[in-house]
Amino acid sequence: MLNAKVRCEIQLGSYEKMASVYETEKDWIRDRIGRWGRSLGADLTSAARAAGPLLLFGLRLWASVCLALYVAFWLEFDNAYWAGTTAAIVC
Repeated sequence: MLNAKVRCEIQLGSYEKMASVYETEKDWIRDRIGRWGRSLGADLTSAARAAGPLLLFGLRLWASVCLALYVAFWLEFDNAYWAGTTAAIVC
């Protein structure tokens, strides 16, 4: 555990580095917000790319079950739910 004097010097040193890089505190805040926004955008883009195949599978499964149920009810099967179940298993 660092004592209070050392902690204060470390914090003061990092503030001096910040003051040498950024002219004002507003510049530092803008830079931090900009970095956060860019990383958030990159995270969302990579998440959307990763979820794409899963979403397409879900859409295909939903469409096949709906179509199977529609045809089963149109043909007036006794147990139409089996058509949806079969389509879900096959898909």
